[in-house]
Parts: sequence; structure tokens; C-alpha cells
Amino acid sequence: MFLKNAKLFGNSIKSRLIMTYALSSILLLSFIVLSGYSLLRSEFEQDNNRFLSDAVYLIQTILKQNTTLTLDKKLPNDITSFHFNKYYLRIVRPDGDVFFESSYFPVFPKQCTNQLKPYQLPGTLGPGITCQAKDGSLYAFIQAWGVFGTDSKQKVLLQIADDVSRRENILSAYRVELLVIEFIGILLSLAISYIVAVRGMSPLKEISSRIESVTFNTLDQRITPLGWPNELQGLASSFDRLLGRLEQGVNMLSRFASDLAHEFRTPITNLRVETDVLLKKPRANEDYVKSLESSLEEYERLSTMIDRLLLLAKVEDPRTQLQVEIFDLRPEIEKIIEYFQILAEENQISIGISGDGRLQADKTLFGWVMGNVLSNAIKYTQPKGQVEIQVLPSKKDDIVIEIRDNGIGISPEDLPRIFERFYRADTSRSSKVAGAGLGLSIVKSIIALHGGQIEVISTLHHGTTVRLIFPNSAIPYSFSQKEAPTLV
Repeated sequence: MFLKNAKLFGNSIKSRLIMTYALSSILLLSFIVLSGYSLLRSEFEQDNNRFLSDAVYLIQTILKQNTTLTLDKKLPNDITSFHFNKYYLRIVRPDGDVFFESSYFPVFPKQCTNQLKPYQLPGTLGPGITCQAKDGSLYAFIQAWGVFGTDSKQKVLLQIADDVSRRENILSAYRVELLVIEFIGILLSLAISYIVAVRGMSPLKEISSRIESVTFNTLDQRITPLGWPNELQGLASSFDRLLGRLEQGVNMLSRFASDLAHEFRTPITNLRVETDVLLKKPRANEDYVKSLESSLEEYERLSTMIDRLLLLAKVEDPRTQLQVEIFDLRPEIEKIIEYFQILAEENQISIGISGDGRLQADKTLFGWVMGNVLSNAIKYTQPKGQVEIQVLPSKKDDIVIEIRDNGIGISPEDLPRIFERFYRADTSRSSKVAGAGLGLSIVKSIIALHGGQIEVISTLHHGTTVRLIFPNSAIPYSFSQKEAPTLV
């Protein structure tokens, strides 16, 4: 989230990766450098404090074991032989007189001596303070009380200073070396981060190049997820699926345009031929009437085709709003049966209905679906055949409407394609019946718009069963999000 909103890194993923790796390395190096420096300084300070504590204990022991008469000669030798550290001692009486002072004892500012209170006896000593003398040198300074012999009334103040200038010089040099090492480490981390980012982004760049190479004429190409890093395999698979859908859509669009041109060409050609024939020489009025009647049929065919194309475009638009209402199914279906009753009687086909239910849907579109399916059942059922309509609830509480006929059926080769636009089986099923091949495409779109499904079960020469499945709630669904109808 930080990298996403940080304007410092820009919009380049590579720059963000480089800066992320570099910042991580810088923080890690800084932590290591600071930790190493702090540990070394702490070790020096602890070692110096231990030395000062030992020195105070030694001086206090010497004072207890000696009197003022014997101390003047013994004390300098004991101090000199105690430790290799260069330290200084001053013993001050309670009245302020200096009883003993090492040569070149540093002169401290008053704020140093006032800042540190003497440690009481008995008890442990604290760390003391680090103070700069007037000559500019640094000293570890500590104060404590001591007594002569066993007479606790002869209390004196012990002041011990340890020269730590060498320690500070070592720490200063070490600090500079660490900063140089950290600077070099930062440069190396930037270089390594750049190399890692470039190599890490190279597969993405290659995928981008592959994607850019895909054109309208090469939609059959695929990136294939094999060989790509795990993080990019999902992207490659998704893009391959997208290419598949695009290829299918382009093929369907091309086929649709070809079929549409073919369907319009036939009536237009008929109209032009009839007009050319009439214009070649004068005709009798009866000829003109027949020609106009024939032209009117072609106009009606074109008008019907245009109306269906407009309806198909409407129901496939995901923005289409359904005029939903709740209604009883049986009365609506009976109205549709009554409309097709004359056609059925002419072909000696009986139509039956059973079951009932209530449906929440667009009544106008529902009537169009039922009319188209019933019309097909009548057209493709032989004389003295039967068409049965049954309304029944499904296990999912949906409404299922089955339309069964004992007509000519659909071949297994044609069944998967019956919902394609302008598709008509190249058999006797379609050769004797007029139509543009748009009806079932519209039916599928309308049912999908309601969130339902359509299933077709058919056996050649034994009939067809169409199952319309409507959900109880007519919530609009985008057609592009619905699966293709189930074909059995």
C-alpha cells in the first residue's frame, strides 16, 4: 500500500522494486552498523567501569589497612602497579585539603565535579561520568568515600580519573570505517537491486512483447503458461482464455455478418429481379398485382428479420431493464396456445397443457419465448402429432416449463449449434420451413437475461423436449456472464 501511494517511486514497477530492495538493504546495513558500533562502545564502557570499580576497591582497601603515616610512601607504588590503564587519583579531606594527588591530575570544570555525587560505603559503585578536562582530553571520572584504618571518622573523598581519549579515538576511527562500509554496501545494494529487478521483470516484458505481437489475424496464437514463473502463469492462462474468447467472438461476428448478408441478399435479389422483369416491357395489370404481392412478402420477410435483430440486440444488452411482474403461468400459456391453435389445427396437431405456477418475469418477453418455442414445435411436428406443455417446480424451487413434441427431432451434429444466429440445419427440418434462424438465439438471450437456463433434449425422428428454467426472482443478469444453454 505504501509503494502504491508513494509518488517518490513513480509509476514504474521496476523503480519500485529497486527502491524497495535498496531501502531494505540500507535499513539492514544501518541496523548492523549501529548495532556493531553500540556493542563495541558498550563493551568499552563496561570494561572501563569495571576498572574504575576495581581501582576504588583497591584504594579503599589500602586506606583501611594503613594510617596516614605509612600511606604516603605505599600508595604511589600500589597505584602504579595496579593496572596498565593510565589513571589518576586524588584524595581530598572533608575540609577540602588535598591529602594525595597523582602527577598531572586533570583539572575538571566545576559542572563535572558537581554533577557526580560520591558513592557511599558500603555499596556498589555506579558507572560514573565521562567528562572533558580543560586540556581537551576525555576522562572517565568517579568519586567515592574512603576511611583510614578502622576509624570511620577519618573519612576522605576519593576521586579517580581514567584517560579514555584513546578509546574515543578508536571509536571515532571505527565509526568512520563503518560509515564507509555502509556507503559501499548501499552502492552494492543499489546495483544488486537493479540487476534483480531487471531480471525479475524480464518475463513480464517478454509477455508484454508476446501480447503486442497478437493482431486481428493472429488470434489463434497463445502465450501458454508453461515455462513462466509461478507468479506469471496465472496471467498467461488468463490472457490465453481471453484470446480464446476473442477468437470465438470474432469468428461468430464474421459468421454473423456473412449470414446476415446472405439472408438480406435473397429477398433483395428477388425484389430486383421482379422489378427488372416488369420494366423490360409493358405488362398486364394482373402481372403488376402479382409482382406487388410477391414484393410485399419479401418486404414482410425483411421487416420481420429487422425486428428480430433489434429484439436480439435489446435482450443481449446488459443495461436492459426488465419490466418484471408476478403472474399466473397457465392463463398466459393458454393465450399463446389459442393464438397458434389455427396453425395447429391446419396441421392436425393437438396441444395439451398441465400444471400451473406463478412466475416473476417480464410478461412480454416471456410470451415471445413461449410463442417461438411453441411455433417451432408445431412447425417441425408431422400431421396428427402432439405437443405437450407441462409446468412444474424444480428441486431448486425454480419454475420449469417443458415443451415436448413427437416431431422430426434434431440430429446430434446440429444440436450444439441450434442457438447460433442464422444457423439452420441443412436437412429436411429446415428446408420445408421458412425462417431466418434467429428465434432460438433470442430465446436463449431472454432466458439468460432473467438468470435462467434453457435445455434441449432431442432424438432424430422421435421428437424434441425444450426445458425453460426460470428462477423465482427475476433479477437481471448480464448475458455475457451466463453460461451457454445446456444441450443434452
